[in-house]
Amino acid sequence: EWAFGRNYRQYDPAQEDIDLAEKLLNECYTKEVSGTLNPFFGRKLEQYNRQFVPAEMEGGDKIIWINCFIYADVDFQKKWKTDMIMVADGGNAFFNLKVNLTRGTFYDLMVNGLP
Repeated sequence: EWAFGRNYRQYDPAQEDIDLAEKLLNECYTKEVSGTLNPFFGRKLEQYNRQFVPAEMEGGDKIIWINCFIYADVDFQKKWKTDMIMVADGGNAFFNLKVNLTRGTFYDLMVNGLP
């Protein structure tokens, strides 16, 4: 519920959903690194691992919350393919956003460590 509220259901995304989510992630990242404030200074999108959490909202929109992080060989991150990675701070090695596959948009970008 913390990511989507109460009125959603989980669904299994098709490959085209994942492809579109990656495209929207790339658009968001490219927009942010070309702005006047670059929260990803010194990082490349290819460095980040990704976790996808899909939801279908009550109105039918398909949303994917994308959790991105640079893998560090620490115990809590070793299970990143099965467990959600959540950290406090960590700087720009960690960020997440939502993509709306139905509308082709991205929103709620949050880069760790930014005021």
